[in-house]
Amino acid sequence: MELLHTELDGEERNAAHKFFLTLAACNTVIPICTKSSPCDIQNNMDDSSVTIEYQGESPDKQALVAVASAYCYTLCERKSGHIVIDVKGEKLRLDVLGLHEFDSVRKRMSVVIRFPNDTVNVLVKGADTSIFSILSKDHEQIQNYTRNHLREYSSEGLRTLLVVEGILQENLRSGNARTRMLAHP
Repeated sequence: MELLHTELDGEERNAAHKFFLTLAACNTVIPICTKSSPCDIQNNMDDSSVTIEYQGESPDKQALVAVASAYCYTLCERKSGHIVIDVKGEKLRLDVLGLHEFDSVRKRMSVVIRFPNDTVNVLVKGADTSIFSILSKDHEQIQNYTRNHLREYSSEGLRTLLVVEGILQENLRSGNARTRMLAHP
C-alpha cells in the first residue's frame, strides 16, 4: 500500500485510490465523531484526540470502512444526500445520488456518487459471481487473472469481495435510469 503514499501517477496507485475510496463510500455505515467533532466539513482532522466510531448493520461493513480509514480514506460525515471522506488530509464531499443496499439476491451493493468535478460514478462491491455477471467482456484477461487470484484465496480459506467502479454516462443520470442502473448493475 505504499503506492498510496507516493507521488506517482501510475495505474496501480490510481487503482488503490479507487479501491479505498469505494470502501469508504459504498456502505451505509454511520461515522460517530467524539470530542471537538472535526468531522464537520469546515474543521480539520489534525486533532489526535478526536476519534471516529463507525456504526453499521454488521461488523464486516464497519471493518471495511475502518480499513479504508487506516489507509487515510476516512468516512467522517454521512448526511441525507451526501458523504464527506477525508482523503489523506483533504475533505472530499460526494453527493449520493442513489444507493441500492446489499441483499441476498443481488449479492452486491451499489452507490451512485457525484464527484466535485461533476463526474458521476457507480461504485459497487460484492460477491465475485455477482460482480463478474455485470462486467463487460472487454477486459477478459484481467477477469481471468482475478478469477485465478480468487481461486488461490478461497483454497486458503479466505473470504473475498470484489470492488468495481464505472462512469455513469450522461444519458443514464436521470432518476429512473439511476434506479435501473442500481438495481441491475
